[in-house]
Amino acid sequence: MCPMNRNEKTPQLKFGYFAAHEQYDPVTLLQYAIHAAKEGFDSIWSSDHFQPWFHTGGQSGFAWVWLAAFGERAKETKFGTGVTSPLRYNPAMIAQAFATLAVIYGDRVFLTLGTGEALSDASATATWPKFPVRAEMVEESIHIIRRLWADSEVVDFNGKHFKVKHARLYTRPSRLIPLYVASNGPTLARAAGKLADGYLTLPIGHSKIRDVLLPEVDRGAKEAGRNPEEIEKIIEVEVSFDADYENALGSCRRWAGCLMKGSENMLDPKQIEDEGRKLSRERLAQTFVIATNPDEIIKATEPYLRMGFTHVQYLSSSPNENHFIEIMSNRVLPYLRDNWS
Repeated sequence: MCPMNRNEKTPQLKFGYFAAHEQYDPVTLLQYAIHAAKEGFDSIWSSDHFQPWFHTGGQSGFAWVWLAAFGERAKETKFGTGVTSPLRYNPAMIAQAFATLAVIYGDRVFLTLGTGEALSDASATATWPKFPVRAEMVEESIHIIRRLWADSEVVDFNGKHFKVKHARLYTRPSRLIPLYVASNGPTLARAAGKLADGYLTLPIGHSKIRDVLLPEVDRGAKEAGRNPEEIEKIIEVEVSFDADYENALGSCRRWAGCLMKGSENMLDPKQIEDEGRKLSRERLAQTFVIATNPDEIIKATEPYLRMGFTHVQYLSSSPNENHFIEIMSNRVLPYLRDNWS
């Protein structure tokens, strides 16, 4: 995919707020998400983990229950997961849960699937397959979930990893729910192009995203006879905002463990946290946008818009979350909408 010229405009540009259950108890997180919705964020993305990425001060509310609570309190904003793992949940149960949410809350609901992490999936199931197996499980899950959402007749599926026999959802959505795939590698980027409505990735390096991941999305779409432009591209931008640089940097230190190589294979949040203490300040600041003014957040976002992303979700680890939401609403989002939409 060729980078956009600065003067080109991204169609249907949307901005999301990432509700990280690791950081806050469910009630506090609900307050922040409602605030973000009121302040003009287009979507709320909920983490979906059994255990958090860090032990000290960590939380881990159940995402599906929390999403229903959010849907009831915010009447227009779209919401869903980023990311749900079919290793921990049977795909038929994922289909049922999100079908019910969509019946209650209409077209506001979406679902994102990914290959999971050991801290949530291995700890809850005592199994942790190699990545190629997990990727196959995601693809099989997409087929099962979509068929259950769409088919009023019984569904039989005899896959390599999942089997469904004479299954039917009696409570189904009136329209198909947007289903996204998340990955940091080419295998599921290509699968997203073939099978999903959108593709979500993390800030793992501009060159890898531009030269590897997005071309794989397009390749998968073309192989499936789909238009690559119709597949929504979503990027997560990770921010810690404070007028004091050291406060902003220190506030995102809790996420350092998940940036360490191999952290997706670690079971224990304590171990992940301990490993994160080895991460340098410089490496942490390469991943998180350590911002002391709104322009720095804008500057960090625009390269992704040039690549063709049309949906940006912000994970904030700011010392003052409400202040971050207000800065985004008053300064960052208006500028980006005016200049890129």
